[in-house]
Amino acid sequence: MYAKLSDESRHVSSSVSSGYQTTDRTTTSSRIASALFAVAITVLPPTPQPGFSDASTRKLTVQQKPHTYSLANANCIDAESESIAHLSSRLQAGYGCNIAQWAALLKVERKTIYNWKENPETRPQLRHNARLKVLEAFLGEIDPGHGPYIIKAAFGRRPNIALAKTLTGEPLELDALTNHYNNLYSELDGRYKRDKHKVARG
Repeated sequence: MYAKLSDESRHVSSSVSSGYQTTDRTTTSSRIASALFAVAITVLPPTPQPGFSDASTRKLTVQQKPHTYSLANANCIDAESESIAHLSSRLQAGYGCNIAQWAALLKVERKTIYNWKENPETRPQLRHNARLKVLEAFLGEIDPGHGPYIIKAAFGRRPNIALAKTLTGEPLELDALTNHYNNLYSELDGRYKRDKHKVARG
C-alpha cells in the first residue's frame, strides 16, 4: 500500500511539475510575443489620420521665398508683349506718380524715362525690367484705385519711411510690398473712399 502511494505521489508530483513547466513556457512565449508586437508597433509608420496627409505635414516646414524677379529671368518684355515705353507709362499712371517719383521707383534718371517714350522700341536693362515686372504684379494684387495712395503714403507730407525704403530698395520684393499694403490697408482704403465720396458730391 505504501508502495502504491509512493508511485501515485511520484506520478502526481511529475504531473504538477510538468504543468508548471508548461505554464512557464506559455508565460515566456506570451512575453516574447508581447515584446515582438511592441517592436513592430515602434517600427511601423503611424496610421494616417483623417484629414491629414504627408503633403500637408510637409507644408508646415517649407519656407516661402520672397517674390522677386531675378535678373536672369527678367528679360520678359519682347516683341510679343507691350513695349517698355507703354508698360512704363501704364504703370506710372496706375500708381499716380510724377516723373521724379517714377524715376525713383525704377531707380533710373528722369531722362531715361523720356528716352523710353521717344524710342518705344528701346530694350530696358535687366534690372529695370525686373523692377517693372514687380511693380506690375503688385498693382495687379492691390485694390483698384489704391496705387496713388501707396505713393502718397510713401512720399507724401508725412512719409512712411519703411514703405519708401521698400519701394526704392534693391531688389524690389513683391512679398515685402504686399506686407506693407496689408498693414496700411485700412488707412489707404479710408483715404481712397473719402476722396471718392468728395468727387461724387462735387
